Amino acid sequence: MANSKHADVDWDALIDVAGDILAFQIIPHLPSSTAQFLCNKEYGWYLEHVKRPFWDVFGRYMNHMFALVHTGVGAASYLVYKTDSDWLTIATPLLLCGVQLIFDFTWRPLYFNQKNWTQALRQCIGSTLLSAGVCRLYYQIDERAGHLFLPYPLWWLYLTTVVWYVRLVNEPPEPWRRLSFGGFQTLRRPTVPGGSVSD
Repeated sequence: MANSKHADVDWDALIDVAGDILAFQIIPHLPSSTAQFLCNKEYGWYLEHVKRPFWDVFGRYMNHMFALVHTGVGAASYLVYKTDSDWLTIATPLLLCGVQLIFDFTWRPLYFNQKNWTQALRQCIGSTLLSAGVCRLYYQIDERAGHLFLPYPLWWLYLTTVVWYVRLVNEPPEPWRRLSFGGFQTLRRPTVPGGSVSD
């Protein structure tokens, strides 16, 4: 009888489902892990030299929080993908979620590496609004997906308040920097007292 039970298992279907679940977890985690790698050297400077709000309790664990909310994003997106709704209904929120993940990827280099806090704040606000819209669309398709996705816009709302405070109470670091494949390059050379450009 045990052998007959094993014979009834549709292994091809299980492999297909496992592959879909794995793909929907890799898609949000891959750009996030790349952003973490690009910004890793700047976290120490940020935590030591930047005045942060008292509610920034996740500053040291920011990468862990991104990983946690992206797991929910992947699970929610999988539920939307597997729903019985027509393809256009599914494709719209999934496409918007993909756009949001691009914003997600570019935000950390912008905030930590380039230190363009004004633009980072704008991007936080845009990401909060866009992810909230995606969450609503997910909820309309599958309530479980909406609940799983909800921590993501809440996380962006939290980051918006942190970046707003950082921009408000800190002077922007000089010189501002941008990311390059050869390391960090200055956008402009620092000036010495008297206004002349240093060598």
